[in-house]
Amino acid sequence: MNIEDDINLLKAIYTAVINISGVKYSKLTYNTAINNDLHIYGDDVDEILIEINQRYPFPWQTFPFSDYFASEVANLNHFTGFIVRLVTLPLRIIWWAFSKKYGSALYEAFCDWVDRIDAPRLRTPFTIGHLFAFVREQAWSDNLTIPQHLAEIDKLVLSQWMRGIFR
Repeated sequence: MNIEDDINLLKAIYTAVINISGVKYSKLTYNTAINNDLHIYGDDVDEILIEINQRYPFPWQTFPFSDYFASEVANLNHFTGFIVRLVTLPLRIIWWAFSKKYGSALYEAFCDWVDRIDAPRLRTPFTIGHLFAFVREQAWSDNLTIPQHLAEIDKLVLSQWMRGIFR
């Protein structure tokens, strides 16, 4: 693959993650862990891999899902998360209104914390860089090497997104 192919592959991965999970582009980098940072699990991971596989065929069925991702129903803290969301609802509403005037950094951090309460526990990180290397190498290995130039490609894709070339 040449640099242009690598850029297009990273764009395809970002697009699939955004389309399936609804996560904001600003949360994506090649170091972002799909499982631990974005909290994407179960069928959503399958859908992301299927979407990427349509354009870049790779043997995604060989990937050891259970080593990196919990199933969506494996969540044992659902009740706890529900109670915390219910109890913190008034605070979330106040912070949301406050964030509209003064910025949303604290509000987003608080909401991320509440969302993590009932999320499956952290597993071995599976980053966008790992997915990139998996698709690029056309084979899964526990020792995948993430290309060193991926940081530069990530900056190029970000600059294209900021200029409106890639959305």
